[in-house]
Amino acid sequence: MHKATVFYSSFMVYSSFRFCKLAKQNGKPIMIINRGKTLADAIVDYKIARDCQPILSDLVNNLAPHLIA
Repeated sequence: MHKATVFYSSFMVYSSFRFCKLAKQNGKPIMIINRGKTLADAIVDYKIARDCQPILSDLVNNLAPHLIA
């Protein structure tokens, strides 16, 4: 499965929203971590309505030991 990850982008502008539209057209799941409203809210599969910094920090802290050789 091919995935796209976008960090710290504004999904209130069309340039970022088009990535979500393209992913949806290709049957890819979409998840947004964002406190506010986005243009992609209506098409996402999952949305976490919180600040992304603590969530991404936890993700990095949990994955880092498995990624560093």
